[in-house]
Amino acid sequence: MSFALFGPIVFITLLILILIIILVLTIIGVIFLIAGIYAYSKGKSFSWAVGKKASKRIEIQLNYDRTFELIFKTLSALAWSITEVNKRDGIIKADVSMSLKSWGERIHITCSSLSPNLSVIEVSSRSRWASTLVDWGKNKENVKRFENILSALII
Repeated sequence: MSFALFGPIVFITLLILILIIILVLTIIGVIFLIAGIYAYSKGKSFSWAVGKKASKRIEIQLNYDRTFELIFKTLSALAWSITEVNKRDGIIKADVSMSLKSWGERIHITCSSLSPNLSVIEVSSRSRWASTLVDWGKNKENVKRFENILSALII
């Protein structure tokens, strides 16, 4: 008699498991659909909404020390939390707090001198959690905001 019950229980368990998998895949599909619609409404491609990292290289006609100082002023103006500073190696790391668009981002900035009056800054932004599927363009926005504030402070 217990063998007769075993068949329906296994069948129902497998059916429930398959339904859960279908539900999870549907939710993921809806997330990507919403991301695509959001990107399209902003006149962007879908990859803009899916990217989990953005970076930019910026050359500045200033010496290394002045450039490093400008990076700090920029981070302060953006109210990003500085988590690590290594002036010798030209590395600054910062965190962007959570928002309605994301769980937060990690900012990595390197500063180096190409010549006495020419420095290069490489800024990158990535989602704080590796499991982030859609960043809603937040990383690209962070890099652009950094560049805009930095440019305004140079003038």
